[in-house]
Amino acid sequence: MCQSHSARQWNGGMTKIKVEEAVGTRLAHDITEIRPGEFKGPSYRKGHKVREQDVCRLMRLGKRHLYILDLQDDQVHEDDAVAEMAAALAGPGVTFSGQPREGKLQLTAAYTGLLKINTRALVEFNLMPDVMCAALHDNVPVSRGQIVAGTRAIPW
Repeated sequence: MCQSHSARQWNGGMTKIKVEEAVGTRLAHDITEIRPGEFKGPSYRKGHKVREQDVCRLMRLGKRHLYILDLQDDQVHEDDAVAEMAAALAGPGVTFSGQPREGKLQLTAAYTGLLKINTRALVEFNLMPDVMCAALHDNVPVSRGQIVAGTRAIPW
C-alpha cells in the first residue's frame, strides 16, 4: 500500500490514515455505531472495502481516521487469535460458535451438568499479556447453551 504524507505507521504494522483517503482499503476491524436506546452494533464489519459513499457516514460516526492493518507473517488478527484461544480453552462439554467480534468470543455449555474449571490453568492464561478469559466458578451447575466463559484477544 502506498502511504500518503498524512499516514502514520504504528507498532504492529498499523497505519493511521484519514477517512477520506481510505477509499479502496479494507477495514481491519468492525466499526461500531451507537444510537442510544435504539441500536448498538457494527455499522461496518471487518474486511469491508471502503467506498466513496462510506466516507460521509464514517465521519458522522465520529471517525476522522481509520487504522489499516498490515500483518506480518508472525502476526494474526485479533478475531483469528480469539478463535484459536477459544478452541484451546474449551474442554470437554464446552463449545463456542459464531464469528468472533472485536476479538471476543463466548464459550457455552454443550450439555447440562456440573462445570469444572481448571482454575490454575485459567490463572496462568490470564497472566499472559494481551489475552483474558472470565469464567463462571468451578463446580457450578450449568444448563445446555448457558454462557460459561468469555475470552478476548487484546490488540496492541
